Amino acid sequence: MVSRNDPELAKEWSFADLISQLSSTLQTGSSVGQCRWVENRVLGVLATPELRNASRLAVGVSGLPAGVRTIEHDHEAEELAIVLAGQGEIVIDGQSHEVRPGSIVLAPSFSRHTTQAHAGNPLLVLWIYAPPGSERKWLGKAATRAESKEGE
Repeated sequence: MVSRNDPELAKEWSFADLISQLSSTLQTGSSVGQCRWVENRVLGVLATPELRNASRLAVGVSGLPAGVRTIEHDHEAEELAIVLAGQGEIVIDGQSHEVRPGSIVLAPSFSRHTTQAHAGNPLLVLWIYAPPGSERKWLGKAATRAESKEGE
């Protein structure tokens, strides 16, 4: 477990830096910072027990190319999605939520949900999972943009 008494574990990120890393990775196909292609989108895991910089939550970012939709899924974690850039739709248990920069959406534990970027611009999201665990599937799993598109 991560110790609360270790000041080295404190982290700071800026929305501008996260948006820049996601956008650069989406545009170039190359990893930038924590961001890399995984499946059909760009992901970056920023904090998790697996990285030993969090104990009870996971934090990360996701960039969906314009028009791309995630596969409908669920997980134990409650997921908070904070839209950094772009417009899209998050569907939770059949209920549609139109999102844009500044939107905050909560997907309850075990809810079936999917996220889609509208045509024209990618959708960039900061996400928080609690409890952590769902993000493990992305750690150590990376692909180039071309390899990622083959799996769509």
